[in-house]
Amino acid sequence: RRPVFVGLAGVFERGKGGYINKSGNFIIRPEFDYAAPFANGLAAVRIGKEWGFVDKAGKMAIGAQFDDAGSFTEGLARVRVRSKHCYIDSDGKFLIAPQFEEASYFAEGLAWARQADKYGYIDKTGQFAIPARYDGVDVFTGKLARVSIGGKQVYIDKAGRNVWPPSH
Repeated sequence: RRPVFVGLAGVFERGKGGYINKSGNFIIRPEFDYAAPFANGLAAVRIGKEWGFVDKAGKMAIGAQFDDAGSFTEGLARVRVRSKHCYIDSDGKFLIAPQFEEASYFAEGLAWARQADKYGYIDKTGQFAIPARYDGVDVFTGKLARVSIGGKQVYIDKAGRNVWPPSH
């Protein structure tokens, strides 16, 4: 499932991002270099080259300190520190240490992550629930995810078993 964005809408005015309500009134004045949609009460914003998170009152809930940031899903947000991706909670506490070359948001309790140029799926402890052996991956939708391995596209379940096409 993709992140659910509700509440305020991010808009840009004179090159700066802010947030408006459903009536079109600014709730948070445009002051950010980038303003991502709100998810779970927080929105990733970029100030200069650093990313942090703002709450719906416009207060910096998690200070700008990351090289990149994604939206909160399932209680975690993916952020990048130097060249490694990791996950934080809504207090800004690192729950999964910086260790992945690339990573996605959580869906169905799993997020894809790339390590040693292969993709797999991690759980919320940062452990690979499905080993990093794929050439390409998508996030889980429902109980399945599309992956690429050896030049073929297959669908796997949350246990990493090929579901379609069936393996022989």
